[in-house]
Amino acid sequence: MDKIREIMLKSLETDLSREEETFLDDKLNASESLRNELKDYETLRRGLMHLDYEFDDDFTGKLLSRIQNPSDLFGSFKKIAFASAAAIAILIGSVYLMDGSLSLDSLFGLHAYPVEEEFYSMLNF
Repeated sequence: MDKIREIMLKSLETDLSREEETFLDDKLNASESLRNELKDYETLRRGLMHLDYEFDDDFTGKLLSRIQNPSDLFGSFKKIAFASAAAIAILIGSVYLMDGSLSLDSLFGLHAYPVEEEFYSMLNF
């Protein structure tokens, strides 16, 4: 919310400082739409002042019963985490099955050739 509207709303509740009053007066004198907006705010305020708010005796109990216990949120997270892990496992498995290389060596990234051969290839570089 911009500064002028904050000051306009503040003027409905409390007294303004001299700087704020000057700022508000300058802006209201310069803009008819702001004057109309302030009149609308005042009309709303007067209308709302006559309303009486009452809550049922059991309002607090009903509200607290609708609020979810934080421990329940962790249970929801576990379900989502397990479903996500299962989807990732299925995706990885399908990639290996489509490639035709489903084996423990391919899952762990092991090569089919002996270690000595890899050692000799590193010496050649």
